[in-house]
Parts: sequence; C-alpha cells; structure tokens
Amino acid sequence: NHLFAVFPHELKIFQKAKVPITFVGHPLASKIPLNPSVKKGRNKLHLDKSKTIIALLPGSRLSEIKYHLELMINTAILINKELSWRKLKQSEFLIPLNSKENYVYMTNMLNLYSKKIKNIKLIIGHSHDVICSANMVIAVSGTATLEAALYKKPMIIVYKTSLLSYLLLKNMLLIPYIGLPNILLNRFVVPEFLQNKATPEKISEKAVEILTDKKLQKDLNTKFKQLHINLKKNSSELIYKKIIKYLKFL
Repeated sequence: NHLFAVFPHELKIFQKAKVPITFVGHPLASKIPLNPSVKKGRNKLHLDKSKTIIALLPGSRLSEIKYHLELMINTAILINKELSWRKLKQSEFLIPLNSKENYVYMTNMLNLYSKKIKNIKLIIGHSHDVICSANMVIAVSGTATLEAALYKKPMIIVYKTSLLSYLLLKNMLLIPYIGLPNILLNRFVVPEFLQNKATPEKISEKAVEILTDKKLQKDLNTKFKQLHINLKKNSSELIYKKIIKYLKFL
C-alpha cells in the first residue's frame, strides 16, 4: 500500500510507476552523529594518536573478501613505502570483521604477508569505531561507503568480481558510478576503481594523494555533512503519519 524510501532519489522511480512513496530518511543518518569525534573513536580502540589510520573494508561476505583482501594488503604495502619515502606519519591499517569464518581467512592471508607488512590490525566488531577513527577509508562498494560518508571520511571505493558478473552489472548500469556517496551526490566526489582498474598501484597512489590534500579533505567534509543533513529525518514520525490511516483500532 505504501513504500518508505531511505534515499531521496528513489522517489522519482516509484512516483513514475504511480506507487505511493515517502522519503523517511536513512536510519544510519540518525545513528551516526553529525560531528563524530575521532578522538573518542581512537580512545575506544586504544589507537596511537600520532599515526595515520587507514580503514580497510574488504566486504562482509567471504566471497567479497576473497576478491578484495589481497588487493588491499598489497595496496597497504605500497602506501607504507610511499609514506615512508615522503617522511610522513607512520600508518596503521585497521580491518573490522564480523564472523569467525572471516577472521580465520583474514588471519591466514595476513600470515602469508607477515614478512612484507606488520601494521595491519584485525578488529572484531567495532566497524563504526574503526571508520570514525580513520584518516581515510578504502572500502568495497556497499553500505560501508555510506557509513564512511556519514563519518565525513575521505575514501576510495573499489570493487572486483567475476568477469561474467561484472559484464552483467555493467550492462545494467544507467549511471556512471556505483558508490552510494557518488549516487547520492549525483557526481564523482569519491574515486572508484573497478575490476581491472582496481590495482594496488593505482589505489595506493590515489590514497597518498588524498591523505596529503587538506583542501580536498575539507571540501569532502562539507559535502558529506550536507549529505548527512539531507538523509537525517524524523523517520518514526513520518512513517507513523502515513501508516495511521491503514491501521484499524478495535
């Protein structure tokens, strides 16, 4: 009888199909503070305040992680080298995870790279604290990119999948971007590296560029704050006002 949309751009689609719909805001916009405290996030995770923290979000499903974890590890290795060469702050990479299966897989993969990199830390749970604590985020396309935007974090979006799946998705795309921040802002504000373009060299180069560009970081903060404001609504009240006419009281 009635649809409740969490994104404003969904209205046109269903209005065109003559389906009753109301934009009620996104629940994450109410959950995440408009001005999140990086200091509070770092204290909660007992992080070194002097380090550059980079959140790596390779996905929540093991199938996603298998496509993205090794890519992100190799990206982190190159970022380490570049930051060291430029004599910038030491970095620490954080990966939040949500299951024992993912923990076992990630631990085994990190052990394979133990001689090349030692500053990647697995965090069980606390995905929001990890994002809040970060100087920047490298994330697989999905809800994590919206979370990063609401925490006002500079980010890079990556996505790799099987060739067949990629070709099918590419043919269905009606817009030039896949990341939620870009879709919601209707322009490329966040770089996307997809499929063959998602290489450690390209991602690490862009990451260091973002980390050293204070003007870009400030501009993104402004854009993401406005996005947050646009997505934050009194959802419960908006939904109640619409569903009350459908309810029957005895």
